[in-house]
Amino acid sequence: MAKIKLLPNQIPNALRQAFNLQKQGRSKDAQQLLLGILAVQPKNADALQLLGVIAADANDLSTAQTYLLKAHKARPESVEPLVNLAGVSFKLKAYSKAATALEKARELRPDAASIIALSGAVQHALGDLDGSLQFARQACELEPNNSVLALTLANYLVDAGQIDDASAIYRRISAKKDISEVTALVGLSKITKFNDNDPVAHRLIALAKDRTASSYHGAKLLYAAGKVSADRKAYDQAFAFYKSAKDRFEKRFQSDRHHEYCNRIKTAFDADFFKTRRSFESGNARHVFIVGMPRSGTTLTEQICASHQEVAGAGELHYHRNLFAKLGIYEPNDKTFLRNIANLNDRDLQKYSREYLDILDRVSSSAKYVIDKMPLNFESLGLIAILYPEAKVIHCTRDPLDTCLSCYMNDFSDAHSYNNELTSLGLFYREYRDLMAHWSEVLPLEIYESSYEALTSDPESATRGLIDFLDLDWDPACLEFNSNAQLVTTPSKWQVRQPIYRSSVKKWKKYEKHLGPLIEALGDYAEV
Repeated sequence: MAKIKLLPNQIPNALRQAFNLQKQGRSKDAQQLLLGILAVQPKNADALQLLGVIAADANDLSTAQTYLLKAHKARPESVEPLVNLAGVSFKLKAYSKAATALEKARELRPDAASIIALSGAVQHALGDLDGSLQFARQACELEPNNSVLALTLANYLVDAGQIDDASAIYRRISAKKDISEVTALVGLSKITKFNDNDPVAHRLIALAKDRTASSYHGAKLLYAAGKVSADRKAYDQAFAFYKSAKDRFEKRFQSDRHHEYCNRIKTAFDADFFKTRRSFESGNARHVFIVGMPRSGTTLTEQICASHQEVAGAGELHYHRNLFAKLGIYEPNDKTFLRNIANLNDRDLQKYSREYLDILDRVSSSAKYVIDKMPLNFESLGLIAILYPEAKVIHCTRDPLDTCLSCYMNDFSDAHSYNNELTSLGLFYREYRDLMAHWSEVLPLEIYESSYEALTSDPESATRGLIDFLDLDWDPACLEFNSNAQLVTTPSKWQVRQPIYRSSVKKWKKYEKHLGPLIEALGDYAEV
């Protein structure tokens, strides 16, 4: 495409054209016009700003960052480049940079609720509960009738364990019966134990049965209605709602490809690999990994351990799964991944180990241990073993049927598409157990098994076992884990704010007649 040549007096009109083209979805045409403007005026803040927005919309985040920084330097009194720069930094998970940009933006526009709300989101991502709540409350004070801001505040309150305050906001918003009603009801369903006398329960079920609801809201409502029905002991109705929610998702899990994926891991990290491989000595023993199936007690276990004064919880870190992808685990050619694993040298290992330790240091630079509670790290234990030979691994186990049923009843992201059908869920569980059996034979790391059933039947004894495994002195705060102020964002965030209860043990029996495909897929693992 030929370059657009402009005269200085044509630039104001060219800018208007570029803005209109961008609004019409003709971003490439707008981009050409804006580059023509920069050829004449390299520091034109409006052109730089719009180029940054276009790049961000195209998910070209590094280019967007470059343009927006230039726009800010060209016009430091303008708030728009700063806000957009914060948004791009947020997408890049560069939360500290986002916070810095928003601090400058708030100086320019101290009463802008949208900027303050985004500041809350950044602090939330940084794990700063107090900061996120402070900004969210401030935004709500500026716009008291804004339901979206109120719901955001309620969500943060749930994460902070302030359930009563969150519930009051959800109920107030749900009473408006506007576009925010569904979101408020779904939020309320996750933190409330409903009975037959609660009018909200009846309204939620009625809305869930309304098939005119959008696909997104419809699925959310169906999960919520399943939860409400289960609370009211209407188990057949509950399961019907959960199945209807699953049926809305077209994406089906490819169990055969996942089987090949797990075999690739076993082949790369076999017994000979660890016999001939010298692990990288990082000289740092801060690493604790909690692994297992989702809904097996991983969040509860982290919350218990992180209540110890010498332990910090990092939540679910994606570092090792991303590293696996970088090393070619998803490549169609098996040899790519196997070759990359075999070729890892001390320099590579030192680089990866340092990157990960930097992440842990950002969580806490003073704690003796920092816990990474990514359940699916059970796939990455071979890599973890050579990166951190001093690491401690806690494997959370739970009744297979209870584990799988709890997964099925939760609204997981698309990354967990195995959870959309009972058969694929059971097959995924089998692969997990087979992989853990493989690790028990070849892995040069000690793995401590923490049973959910033992943790709920004899909390103190099981908790002491965990603390002893970490070589720590006993801290009674570990038994008061539900008072821990640590940010919790997993689906278990309401449960871990409650004292330990046993009502979820053998829960599958209430739904047994619906679980045939799951029981068949689990095979010998189904403890019927």
